Amino acid sequence: MTAPLVGLAGALTLTACGVPPTGVIEAGEPASGMFSPAPRPTAPVVVSLHFLRDGDLTAYPRELEEPADLGAVVGRLFGGPTASEAETATTALPRLKRAPDVTAGDDAVSVQLPDGLAPLCSGTDGR
Repeated sequence: MTAPLVGLAGALTLTACGVPPTGVIEAGEPASGMFSPAPRPTAPVVVSLHFLRDGDLTAYPRELEEPADLGAVVGRLFGGPTASEAETATTALPRLKRAPDVTAGDDAVSVQLPDGLAPLCSGTDGR
């Protein structure tokens, strides 16, 4: 018998606080989720570019600040070694004025070089 009385007392307390019930108040757009003020910067990515060192292909790690897509990586490869890498590294690839068009499939990568470019040398054993 005390449980129903406690429930009734609680209900009377909540309804007797002096605030009259109201209908829906139109106050603009409904609330939506929180938004980030700006996109978060991406973390640098380290990729390995291979250049010739004493006639052998050698990996040289490069840190890319922008998101590393395949086209950007191939563009850096055709950009050649940096000044500090050039102390030990060389390349037989031509320097390009713009990045080549790169597409990737399930089992192949296609690199479309600009028209008028001399054929690539064959001294890299097809690597």
